[in-house]
Amino acid sequence: MKSPARSILNSSTHEMGFARDIASRVCFLEEGRIIEQAPPAELFTDPRDDRTRRFLRRIVDAGRL
Repeated sequence: MKSPARSILNSSTHEMGFARDIASRVCFLEEGRIIEQAPPAELFTDPRDDRTRRFLRRIVDAGRL
């Protein structure tokens, strides 16, 4: 019996609400390099990297998340 096929979708976006709602894993990039990656619940509630924290704070303060 064959196992069901899995689908993978890679998407690049600046829409953090979309990434939070749709992704199973989010990568945060700076200058083309991954600086942090985690499941959305973890990345958006407890980011490890200072740059990720600063970015998320700015978009939350601007009402964009």
